[in-house]
Amino acid sequence: KGFLQELNEIVGENNQNLSAVQKAMKALQLALMTRDARKKLSLLLDATGHQIFHDGLYNGDPHPGNILVLDCGRLGLIDYGQTRTLTKHDRLALAGVVAALGKHNNHSHEITEISNAMQNLGFRSKDNNDENMSNFAALYFDSDARGRKLGYATPQKYLMHLNSVDPMTEV
Repeated sequence: KGFLQELNEIVGENNQNLSAVQKAMKALQLALMTRDARKKLSLLLDATGHQIFHDGLYNGDPHPGNILVLDCGRLGLIDYGQTRTLTKHDRLALAGVVAALGKHNNHSHEITEISNAMQNLGFRSKDNNDENMSNFAALYFDSDARGRKLGYATPQKYLMHLNSVDPMTEV
């Protein structure tokens, strides 16, 4: 059974007439499924991080069809037809961006640090706008939360906005 099918069985429309005990059992099932999913995601992120930062060779196509959950509970990563190799400089530069993003609190020196880390990784923009470069970094290597907070419905629309402020010239 797939995750979504199991989730639907737990919280689906057919569960309107459940007793309080049955609802509590369903909630416990959901909590256990969530914990299991988080463990698997954490393992996947650890493996991907190891590939990128330690090995310097990673799968460039990690969609759900290339990630198997084996019967024993382990993850199987398949289809390494699209890989990318990172030099030591690239790995260190990317680590610099991730580290700078991790301590970002909207202070101007941190925005400059993120922008400098992005430039060290090879990113360039037309006007060298540090704040916009910091926003690009967050979108590319963290999440689109800033764009959603500003009202952009999709990451693509937020990317278009960032490019209208100070377009990237080298990525």
